[in-house]
Amino acid sequence: MMFSLTTPLAFLAIVGVPALIVIYLLRSRFRKYKVSSIMLWENLSPAKQTGLRLRRFQTGLLFFLELLIILLLVTAASGPMILTDDKSRPLAVILDDSVSMRAEKNGESFRDKGLEAIEKIIRHGQYRPIRFILAGRRPRIMAHSARTPDQAMKALEDWRCFAPYSELEQAMGIASQISGETALLLIITDHARPAGISDPRIQWQAVGAPLPNTGFANAARSAAEDKDRCLLEIVNFSDKAVETTLKINTEQRPLRLEPRGRKRMIFNLPKSAVLSAELGSDSLSEDNRILLYPNPIKKVGVEIRIADEKMRRLLARAVEASGLTAPGVSGYDILFTDKKEAVPPVRDCWMVHVISEKEAAAYKGPFVTDPSHPLLKGIFLEGVIWGAGKAERMPGTPVISVGNIPVLTEAETLSGTRRIYLRLNTDLSTFHQTPAWPALIWNLLNWRVSELPGLQESNLRVGTQISFVPETDVNEIRITPPGHESRRIPVTDGKAVIEPEQPGGYAVRAGRTEFLFAANMLAPDESNLTTCTSGKWGNWTSSELIRQDYYPLAWVFLLLALTGLFAHLILSSF
Repeated sequence: MMFSLTTPLAFLAIVGVPALIVIYLLRSRFRKYKVSSIMLWENLSPAKQTGLRLRRFQTGLLFFLELLIILLLVTAASGPMILTDDKSRPLAVILDDSVSMRAEKNGESFRDKGLEAIEKIIRHGQYRPIRFILAGRRPRIMAHSARTPDQAMKALEDWRCFAPYSELEQAMGIASQISGETALLLIITDHARPAGISDPRIQWQAVGAPLPNTGFANAARSAAEDKDRCLLEIVNFSDKAVETTLKINTEQRPLRLEPRGRKRMIFNLPKSAVLSAELGSDSLSEDNRILLYPNPIKKVGVEIRIADEKMRRLLARAVEASGLTAPGVSGYDILFTDKKEAVPPVRDCWMVHVISEKEAAAYKGPFVTDPSHPLLKGIFLEGVIWGAGKAERMPGTPVISVGNIPVLTEAETLSGTRRIYLRLNTDLSTFHQTPAWPALIWNLLNWRVSELPGLQESNLRVGTQISFVPETDVNEIRITPPGHESRRIPVTDGKAVIEPEQPGGYAVRAGRTEFLFAANMLAPDESNLTTCTSGKWGNWTSSELIRQDYYPLAWVFLLLALTGLFAHLILSSF
C-alpha cells in the first residue's frame, strides 16, 4: 500500500495548532460562587473568555477534540491518496543510444548518470512491466521486458551508446504502441526536451553537461595511380582554443585548434599501408581515433558488341572514364550488345541491350523515373531530349519513361543476373551529350561492382550498412567486432548485410577467406557536446494520471472532521 499527497503545501495550515495552544494559554480563569439569584446580574456584559495574561495551560476533552479536528482538516486539504499493492503501471524507458552519452565529466559518463536516474525511479515506484527502447539510428526494442527492478538493471547492460545519432521521437512512438495508452514514458538523454512535448505521461530527464571536445569530423581514403590519397578533418567543438596532440601511425605532433576551428590534412599513403590516427584524450574518446584500411581493388570486365560505330565510341569513352574496369579482361561481368538473341559469355554476366530504332521520335518529357533505383543516382533529366521508338512495351520494369513510353528498363533473371534495356537514338537525342550519360554508365558499373565477391569498401562510418558477397556458396559468414567474440550473420540471396555498431577494426570470414574493414565514428553533431545539458521535465503528478492510479481519501478525513465538530457542539453545550 502506497500513500501519496497531491498538495503537500497544504500542511502549512498546521500553524493552526500553535494558535489553538495560544488561545488556551490566554484563556481567563473563573471561580465558582453559589448565589441565591442572578436577577441583578442579567444586564451586565458577559466576562471575556480570554485576556492578555498568560495562564496555566489547561487541557480538556474539548482541546484534544479541537486539535484532532484541525489535524483532520489539514490532512484533507493536502489531498491524500492511496495506491494499493496490486496497482501498477507499465513503464517504457527510451534510452538515448547515441555516442555523446559516452562523454565523461569527472570520470563519470552521461550513461552512468542515466543508469543512476533509472534505478532511483524504478526502485521507488511500482512499474510492471518495464520495457526498454534503444533510440539510435533505428530505434529497436530490447529483447525482454523486466518485471522487477533487478531484472531491469540487468537488461541495461546492453545499453552501449555507439549510435551516430538518436531518433528519440520515433522511439517514443514505438514505446506508446507496444506499451499502451496507460503506460508511463521515461526518456533518458543528454539534451533538453524540445518544445511541443507536453504529454503528462512523459518524464524527460537530461543527464548531460556542456563540455569542450575535439574530434575527427571526416576521414576518407581514395585510390590513386601509385599511392592512396587520405583526408583527415579535425574540429574543435568549443569556444576556447585547444592544445592537443595528433598521432598518425608512429609520428606524433602537437596540434593547436582555434575556437570552433577546423584543421584539414590531405596526404599520400602507400597502397598497402594501414592509416591509424589518434587525438589526445578529452571528454569523448570515441571520436578521437581513425582507422583506414586499403580499399579493395574490385574491377569489372566489360565487353562492347555494338554494330553502330557512334554508339560504340560513346560507350567505350564512358566505360573508360569510370575507372571501374580492369584492363585486359572482357566479357565476364557486363556485355553491351545490340543483338536481340545475344547469349551471355558466362553464367553470371550482366547484359545491356542497346536498342536504336529507326522509326523513332524526339521526346522532351515529362520523364517518369524511379529515383531510388541504383542506375539513377545523381541523374537529372531537366532539358534533355530523348530519341526513342514509339512502342509502349519493353521487357523488364521501367526505370525511365517518357510519359507512357519506357526508354530504360531493368529485369532480374532466375539466376540473379541483370538485364538492362536501353532505347536511345543518338541522332534525335541530347541525352548522350549531358553529364547524365557518363553518370548512368558509372552507376551501372558501380552496381555491378557491388555484386562482385568480397567487400565493396573497407572504410565505413559507424551505423552504415555494407553488403558482403561471399566467393563461395555459404549460408552464413562470421564477423569479429573489435574486442568481442565473433558472431554469425546469415547469407540471403547471395549477400550478407553488415552494419558495424562501434568504431574499430573488423574481420569478416567466409569459408577460408578473411576480409578486413574499419568503422569510424564520424558524427560531428554528436561530437559537439556544448549543447548537452541536465534537467527534468514532467514528473507524472498530473491530476489526470493521479485519478487513474490513486484512490482519494480526502472525503474520509472531512467526514471525520465533521463528526468531530458535531461532537464538539454537543460537548460544549453542557
